[in-house]
Amino acid sequence: MKKLTKIKLVNWHLFSNQTIEINGNTLISGENGSGKSTLLDALQYLLVGGRSGAKFNIAATDAARRTLEGYIKGRIGAENKEYLRDGDVITHLALEFFDDETEQYSIIGAILDLPKGGTLKERFYLLENLTLHDELFLDGKFPRDYRSMRDYLKAIEIEFNTFDTQKDYRDALARFFGMDARKYAKILPKALAFKPIDLQAFVFEFLLDDDPIDIRA
Repeated sequence: MKKLTKIKLVNWHLFSNQTIEINGNTLISGENGSGKSTLLDALQYLLVGGRSGAKFNIAATDAARRTLEGYIKGRIGAENKEYLRDGDVITHLALEFFDDETEQYSIIGAILDLPKGGTLKERFYLLENLTLHDELFLDGKFPRDYRSMRDYLKAIEIEFNTFDTQKDYRDALARFFGMDARKYAKILPKALAFKPIDLQAFVFEFLLDDDPIDIRA
């Protein structure tokens, strides 16, 4: 069984550099605006494999619209300052897991490169037999870009490859967790929404296998 042990956020909304340790079941609580949805959206983005399947701010009770670019630039919407980060931005999101069977750590993550006035570049990766640590994401006080992170890993003799497509990343997640990637990408956003659901429909759609019974037999 794989257990989430750490969450890393670098330049994600109000989080400039935060490592959150997870030990077993965890309760996330706080007042409105404290960052609960921000944290859950980071997990959702990594676990569903990109923004096409993510529904940002779905866990919040307000109707505020959030975007991936807004999270990266730190959108605060103040009258005299719309974003915390106005220039080129490198964002890191990463989750560390521990496998009880192999007793090894692994990391799934994304490097998000948003040049000022340019197009966002998303790179997803999976690193096995490695623990999450600051030097992986930071060169001193500055976030590593893709090339810097690749060179750092090469120096410690770890090959670093990112996935070419979202499908490749989702398929890798499916193998890593041993699950149906298509169903999981649909079920996670629903699980994050604090709204009433039809429990029977939920079980039939997401938990039971597609194995029709032949009543003629």
